[in-house]
Amino acid sequence: MFKDKKFEEAFKRFPNYPDAYIHHAYNGDNFKNFNLVNEIIGKGLQAMPGNIRFLKQLAHHCIQWDGAYGSKGKYTN
Repeated sequence: MFKDKKFEEAFKRFPNYPDAYIHHAYNGDNFKNFNLVNEIIGKGLQAMPGNIRFLKQLAHHCIQWDGAYGSKGKYTN
């Protein structure tokens, strides 16, 4: 399913699989959209509240985004 990029189907079949959400969040150009990554990881947190992988990934994303975005107003990496 992941190779075919059928992420929504994967979420339904395997709702407690953190890698599906994280892979989808950073697949293609998704990683360039701060809000989209937050939304996808947020869906994972709804499915698995308090999951440490999601919390760590979200923190990493915010720190990385701040460093790459800075005051320029666009993703620079």
